[in-house]
Amino acid sequence: MLSHYWFKLPTLGTPPCPRYSHHMSFLQNKSQLVIYGGKNDEVLEIGMDSVLSDIHILDLVYLCWCRVGTPSTLEKFSGGQRYSGSMIFDDFSDTLVIFGGMNEDEFISGYPKYLICDEKETQKMAYEEKLNQIKREEEQSALRLARATISSIEMP
Repeated sequence: MLSHYWFKLPTLGTPPCPRYSHHMSFLQNKSQLVIYGGKNDEVLEIGMDSVLSDIHILDLVYLCWCRVGTPSTLEKFSGGQRYSGSMIFDDFSDTLVIFGGMNEDEFISGYPKYLICDEKETQKMAYEEKLNQIKREEEQSALRLARATISSIEMP
């Protein structure tokens, strides 16, 4: 008998904050998951908007999260914060297409938004994040070794 279970996938990089009603697409030809926007009511407690406008990519080859773009480039793509819409990836043109949804105040117009994906750039970001993670781990290991060495030295 086969059994199925969920487990936490260990990843590098900074994952997106918790959210619901977000958009997600699997980019099969790039082995990536893209998450965009959504809602997080817990951030209201710290004075932030609950509707999100960020884009994150999980590179499934490197198992590394990357945040994509800057607020100004995301604004051009998304038209602002958005949740509960639809998003697909067009393999032919390497383009994410997002449609509909809501922002903090109202339904968003029916005009689709497009984001052209640059595979080389996201793979470069994932690779750099993996190298940074390895560097941090090596620095932590060296620091632990130095502390152990110092604590083992007897003072006269």
